[in-house]
Amino acid sequence: AAHRFAILYPRDAYGRGLRRLFWETVEERGGEVVAVASYDPNATDFGESIRSLLGYDLLTAQEKAALDEREKVEGRARRLPPTQGAKLLEEARAMTGPGGAPLPPILDFDALFIPETHEKVVLIAPQLAFHDARGIHLLGTGSWNDPSLVSIGRDHVEGARFAASFFAASPVPL
Repeated sequence: AAHRFAILYPRDAYGRGLRRLFWETVEERGGEVVAVASYDPNATDFGESIRSLLGYDLLTAQEKAALDEREKVEGRARRLPPTQGAKLLEEARAMTGPGGAPLPPILDFDALFIPETHEKVVLIAPQLAFHDARGIHLLGTGSWNDPSLVSIGRDHVEGARFAASFFAASPVPL
């Protein structure tokens, strides 16, 4: 069960309202919101907001230098044959900042709540993977309830959970 949460929301009334409701509910149930970032509702690139969630915007000059060094090592690893490159990538990801401090991405949350439509989630989810935010559970609203979420989002949305309303007497077959 998740206890530590992050929220990535659009800067509009819908996003702010659901951010507040989700945060309140998490705290009422003994959980903790440890990271929050927002984005322009018309955005298609969520990299800056994702990087904020993962701790990239809180770095000291020394941590930035260590991160630059890690990125150079990762670049070298990608140019090597796969078996050699994988070993070097593993070493790069184990690198730390000054005093052994962890370098981003810092995944100090179990689940990420995204109050957004399925059309936006299929854009956000691959960008999370691109920024190495892997292994977190995605949580959403009923706006995710569309068959194309899985057909377009594929493995990037695997295991995602969202609330969906159900009314047995509804005339809508879906």
